[in-house]
Amino acid sequence: MKLIKGLIAAATVALATPAVADLSDILSSGTIKVGVPENFPPFGSLGIEGEYEGYDVDVAKLIAADLGVELELVPVTSKQRIPFLETDKVDLVISSMVQTQNGQNRSGFRQPMRRFIPALLRLQK
Repeated sequence: MKLIKGLIAAATVALATPAVADLSDILSSGTIKVGVPENFPPFGSLGIEGEYEGYDVDVAKLIAADLGVELELVPVTSKQRIPFLETDKVDLVISSMVQTQNGQNRSGFRQPMRRFIPALLRLQK
């Protein structure tokens, strides 16, 4: 629990903009609003049951459970991620994002949770 609270606290500080809630706001409201990819499987997409699913969705569920709060999933597109943070539509975003100087200035991007390494694979016969 301490690790997740530390990660949330670091994320809210790292993504601090005038409208972003901090950890105490999230805990007192009892809900965390997490932006997840709306159509980027296997990380986030609408499943056949009509619920969002994927790796980023699972991470959001773990964070909410560890904090003991309800989870409100907010599907986001690439262009919505930072504006949704800036306008308090989400408390944090879990999604693929390329670190750029402009993005770093706007979001306080600090450290990736995963890295993508392009590779070509082929089966050996």
